[in-house]
Amino acid sequence: MNEKLPGEFLGRAVEFLEALSHEALLQVIQKRLSPEEQDRIAYLRPRNEDEEITDVEHQ
Repeated sequence: MNEKLPGEFLGRAVEFLEALSHEALLQVIQKRLSPEEQDRIAYLRPRNEDEEITDVEHQ
């Protein structure tokens, strides 16, 4: 992302992302992902939080 944004806008973009709630940030990310990618993340997120994710799944 930082290669595509001029320096003056990078700071603003970071401030914007930091201001988003966790849920709002997840919604922004999910809108950019295919349904298959969203399903995979939905499966992996709780496994990662429970520290049950394998090295293969982590990739």
